[in-house]
Amino acid sequence: MLGEILSHGKQQPVKFEVSSEKILTLDDFNRTENVRYTTHDILNKKSKLEYLGSGTDTITFSIKLARHLNVEPRTEFEKLIYMMRDGEPITILVGDVVFGTHLWLITDLNIHYDIINNKGECVSASVNIGFSEYV
Repeated sequence: MLGEILSHGKQQPVKFEVSSEKILTLDDFNRTENVRYTTHDILNKKSKLEYLGSGTDTITFSIKLARHLNVEPRTEFEKLIYMMRDGEPITILVGDVVFGTHLWLITDLNIHYDIINNKGECVSASVNIGFSEYV
């Protein structure tokens, strides 16, 4: 298994894997870390910055869901929708690496229906997912 998005609520995980039966991988993985500062204005002088501490980290990546890769697009992206709407804290695992010291929340989902068949079913979709650290 390449990794998974593991819910700490009621939803089943989204598992990344490459096997003879299924292909579900992630692409364009980006992690952003930041710190917080406040600005103190000083009359007739340059402002001064004061370090406040760590900011909230974010992660984004995309996944391709397709029936020809033995992945049911609607089933998988609905798991993600429910995780986001229910505010379920999740763990992001890629390989043997658990990302962050805290859990994460899905804050953004952009689902692009790449192919819809003649029955109106989504047979291929691209999903961009945004996560924010849950402190």
